Amino acid sequence: MYINQKNKKRTLNLFFYIFILFGISITAIDPLIPVISEQLNIGYDKIGIALFIGSIFTLLATIISGRLSDRFDIKKIVLYGLFLLFFGFLLFSIYLNYIIFIIVIMLLRVGFGILDTSIHSFSSKLFRDNISNVFINLDIFWFTGAVIGPLLISGTLFLDIKPTYVFLLFSFAFAASIIIFYKICLKKRLNILSQTKYLHKEMYFLPSKIRLFF
Repeated sequence: MYINQKNKKRTLNLFFYIFILFGISITAIDPLIPVISEQLNIGYDKIGIALFIGSIFTLLATIISGRLSDRFDIKKIVLYGLFLLFFGFLLFSIYLNYIIFIIVIMLLRVGFGILDTSIHSFSSKLFRDNISNVFINLDIFWFTGAVIGPLLISGTLFLDIKPTYVFLLFSFAFAASIIIFYKICLKKRLNILSQTKYLHKEMYFLPSKIRLFF
Protein backbone atom coordinates (compact mmCIF):
# COMPACT_ATOMS: atom_id res chain seq x y z
CA MET A 1 0.00 0.00 0.00
CA TYR A 2 1.38 3.40 -0.95
CA ILE A 3 1.38 5.97 1.85
CA ASN A 4 2.25 9.53 0.90
CA GLN A 5 4.94 11.25 2.93
CA LYS A 6 2.71 14.15 3.95
CA ASN A 7 0.21 11.83 5.61
CA LYS A 8 3.00 9.88 7.30
CA LYS A 9 4.50 13.10 8.68
CA ARG A 10 1.13 14.29 9.99
CA THR A 11 0.54 10.94 11.64
CA LEU A 12 3.98 10.99 13.26
CA ASN A 13 3.48 14.55 14.55
CA LEU A 14 0.16 13.47 16.04
CA PHE A 15 1.89 10.53 17.74
CA PHE A 16 4.43 12.96 19.22
CA TYR A 17 1.57 15.13 20.51
CA ILE A 18 -0.18 12.10 21.99
CA PHE A 19 2.99 10.90 23.69
CA ILE A 20 3.80 14.24 25.30
CA LEU A 21 0.17 14.38 26.51
CA PHE A 22 0.57 10.78 27.62
CA GLY A 23 3.65 11.70 29.68
CA ILE A 24 2.03 14.77 31.22
CA SER A 25 -1.21 13.07 32.20
CA ILE A 26 0.19 9.82 33.63
CA THR A 27 2.66 11.67 35.89
CA ALA A 28 0.05 14.19 37.05
CA ILE A 29 -1.74 11.67 39.26
CA ASP A 30 1.01 10.65 41.70
CA PRO A 31 1.60 14.17 43.15
CA LEU A 32 -2.12 14.31 43.96
CA ILE A 33 -2.16 11.18 46.14
CA PRO A 34 -2.15 13.19 49.42
CA VAL A 35 -4.96 15.40 48.08
CA ILE A 36 -7.00 12.40 46.93
CA SER A 37 -6.41 10.66 50.27
CA GLU A 38 -7.73 13.68 52.13
CA GLN A 39 -10.65 14.23 49.76
CA LEU A 40 -11.82 10.62 49.95
CA ASN A 41 -10.90 10.25 53.61
CA ILE A 42 -8.96 7.06 53.00
CA GLY A 43 -5.46 5.92 53.92
CA TYR A 44 -2.49 5.54 51.64
CA ASP A 45 -2.86 1.77 51.96
CA LYS A 46 -6.15 1.83 50.05
CA ILE A 47 -4.68 4.15 47.42
CA GLY A 48 -1.75 1.76 47.10
CA ILE A 49 -4.18 -1.10 46.45
CA ALA A 50 -5.91 0.95 43.73
CA LEU A 51 -2.57 1.72 42.07
CA PHE A 52 -1.54 -1.94 42.33
CA ILE A 53 -4.73 -2.99 40.58
CA GLY A 54 -4.07 -0.37 37.93
CA SER A 55 -0.56 -1.71 37.33
CA ILE A 56 -1.91 -5.25 36.87
CA PHE A 57 -4.38 -3.94 34.31
CA THR A 58 -1.59 -2.06 32.52
CA LEU A 59 0.38 -5.28 32.21
CA LEU A 60 -2.63 -7.17 30.86
CA ALA A 61 -3.52 -4.36 28.45
CA THR A 62 0.05 -4.27 27.14
CA ILE A 63 0.14 -8.01 26.50
CA ILE A 64 -3.32 -8.20 24.92
CA SER A 65 -3.04 -5.08 22.76
CA GLY A 66 0.42 -6.15 21.61
CA ARG A 67 -0.93 -9.45 20.35
CA LEU A 68 -4.04 -7.92 18.82
CA SER A 69 -2.04 -5.26 16.94
CA ASP A 70 -0.92 -7.83 14.37
CA ARG A 71 -4.33 -9.46 14.01
CA PHE A 72 -6.84 -6.61 13.89
CA ASP A 73 -7.08 -3.09 12.55
CA ILE A 74 -4.51 -1.26 14.65
CA LYS A 75 -6.20 2.11 14.07
CA LYS A 76 -9.21 0.90 16.04
CA ILE A 77 -6.95 -0.25 18.87
CA VAL A 78 -5.32 3.20 19.06
CA LEU A 79 -8.74 4.86 19.04
CA TYR A 80 -9.94 2.54 21.80
CA GLY A 81 -6.96 3.48 23.97
CA LEU A 82 -7.59 7.19 23.37
CA PHE A 83 -11.26 6.80 24.22
CA LEU A 84 -10.47 5.07 27.53
CA LEU A 85 -8.19 7.96 28.49
CA PHE A 86 -10.77 10.54 27.46
CA PHE A 87 -13.51 8.82 29.47
CA GLY A 88 -11.26 8.10 32.46
CA PHE A 89 -10.14 11.70 32.87
CA LEU A 90 -13.67 12.97 32.25
CA LEU A 91 -14.98 10.70 35.01
CA PHE A 92 -12.10 11.79 37.26
CA SER A 93 -13.09 15.44 36.80
CA ILE A 94 -16.82 14.97 37.40
CA TYR A 95 -17.19 12.79 40.47
CA LEU A 96 -14.88 10.81 42.74
CA ASN A 97 -15.26 8.30 45.54
CA TYR A 98 -13.10 5.28 46.33
CA ILE A 99 -14.90 2.90 43.97
CA ILE A 100 -14.88 5.48 41.18
CA PHE A 101 -11.19 6.11 41.90
CA ILE A 102 -10.39 2.42 41.38
CA ILE A 103 -12.45 2.38 38.16
CA VAL A 104 -10.72 5.54 36.92
CA ILE A 105 -7.26 4.12 37.66
CA MET A 106 -8.18 0.93 35.80
CA LEU A 107 -9.48 2.88 32.79
CA LEU A 108 -6.42 5.13 32.67
CA ARG A 109 -3.88 2.35 33.12
CA VAL A 110 -5.55 0.16 30.49
CA GLY A 111 -5.70 3.16 28.15
CA PHE A 112 -2.04 3.96 28.73
CA GLY A 113 -1.02 0.34 28.16
CA ILE A 114 -3.03 0.06 24.94
CA LEU A 115 -1.84 3.42 23.63
CA ASP A 116 1.82 2.78 24.33
CA THR A 117 1.93 -0.61 22.66
CA SER A 118 -0.37 0.17 19.72
CA ILE A 119 1.34 3.43 18.74
CA HIS A 120 4.75 1.75 18.79
CA SER A 121 3.30 -1.04 16.67
CA PHE A 122 1.60 1.42 14.31
CA SER A 123 4.88 3.33 13.95
CA SER A 124 6.79 0.14 13.17
CA LYS A 125 4.46 -0.46 10.23
CA LEU A 126 4.63 3.09 8.87
CA PHE A 127 8.34 3.83 9.37
CA ARG A 128 10.17 0.55 8.79
CA ASP A 129 13.25 2.29 7.37
CA ASN A 130 13.65 4.69 10.29
CA ILE A 131 12.04 2.78 13.12
CA SER A 132 14.77 3.19 15.76
CA ASN A 133 14.81 6.97 15.40
CA VAL A 134 11.01 7.13 15.56
CA PHE A 135 10.94 5.03 18.75
CA ILE A 136 13.61 7.19 20.37
CA ASN A 137 11.71 10.37 19.50
CA LEU A 138 8.48 8.93 20.88
CA ASP A 139 10.20 8.22 24.18
CA ILE A 140 11.80 11.68 24.20
CA PHE A 141 8.36 13.26 23.88
CA TRP A 142 7.00 10.97 26.60
CA PHE A 143 9.75 11.87 29.06
CA THR A 144 9.36 15.55 28.18
CA GLY A 145 5.72 15.24 29.16
CA ALA A 146 6.76 13.36 32.32
CA VAL A 147 8.83 16.39 33.31
CA ILE A 148 5.97 18.80 32.66
CA GLY A 149 3.25 16.77 34.45
CA PRO A 150 4.43 17.13 38.07
CA LEU A 151 5.30 20.79 37.48
CA LEU A 152 1.81 21.40 36.11
CA ILE A 153 0.19 19.86 39.17
CA SER A 154 2.55 21.70 41.52
CA GLY A 155 1.60 25.00 39.89
CA THR A 156 -2.08 24.07 40.06
CA LEU A 157 -1.89 23.34 43.79
CA PHE A 158 0.22 26.44 44.44
CA LEU A 159 -2.39 28.64 42.73
CA ASP A 160 -5.15 26.83 44.64
CA ILE A 161 -6.82 25.62 41.44
CA LYS A 162 -8.91 22.48 41.67
CA PRO A 163 -7.08 19.53 40.03
CA THR A 164 -10.41 18.44 38.54
CA TYR A 165 -10.07 21.31 36.07
CA VAL A 166 -6.73 19.89 34.93
CA PHE A 167 -8.25 16.43 34.44
CA LEU A 168 -11.11 17.98 32.49
CA LEU A 169 -8.51 19.65 30.29
CA PHE A 170 -6.80 16.29 29.79
CA SER A 171 -10.11 14.74 28.73
CA PHE A 172 -10.65 17.50 26.14
CA ALA A 173 -7.08 17.05 24.87
CA PHE A 174 -7.61 13.31 24.38
CA ALA A 175 -10.99 13.98 22.74
CA ALA A 176 -9.19 16.26 20.26
CA SER A 177 -6.65 13.47 19.66
CA ILE A 178 -9.47 11.06 18.82
CA ILE A 179 -10.98 13.45 16.28
CA ILE A 180 -7.66 14.35 14.65
CA PHE A 181 -6.46 10.75 14.53
CA TYR A 182 -9.71 9.59 12.97
CA LYS A 183 -9.48 12.30 10.31
CA ILE A 184 -5.85 11.89 9.27
CA CYS A 185 -5.20 8.16 9.75
CA LEU A 186 -5.33 5.75 6.85
CA LYS A 187 -8.78 4.66 5.77
CA LYS A 188 -7.55 1.20 4.83
CA ARG A 189 -5.94 -1.34 7.09
CA LEU A 190 -2.16 -1.43 7.09
CA ASN A 191 -0.60 -4.49 5.50
CA ILE A 192 1.02 -6.85 7.97
CA LEU A 193 4.57 -7.62 6.87
CA SER A 194 6.52 -10.55 8.25
CA GLN A 195 9.49 -8.42 9.32
CA THR A 196 7.14 -6.06 11.11
CA LYS A 197 5.65 -9.00 12.98
CA TYR A 198 9.12 -9.98 14.09
CA LEU A 199 9.97 -6.47 15.25
CA HIS A 200 6.69 -6.16 17.10
CA LYS A 201 7.15 -9.47 18.92
CA GLU A 202 10.55 -8.28 20.07
CA MET A 203 9.15 -5.09 21.55
CA TYR A 204 5.95 -6.23 23.27
CA PHE A 205 7.22 -5.18 26.67
CA LEU A 206 10.10 -2.82 25.89
CA PRO A 207 8.19 0.48 25.45
CA SER A 208 6.03 0.01 28.51
CA LYS A 209 8.16 -1.71 31.10
CA ILE A 210 9.82 1.55 32.20
CA ARG A 211 6.49 3.29 32.57
CA LEU A 212 4.47 0.41 34.00
CA PHE A 213 4.91 1.40 37.63
CA PHE A 214 5.80 5.07 37.05
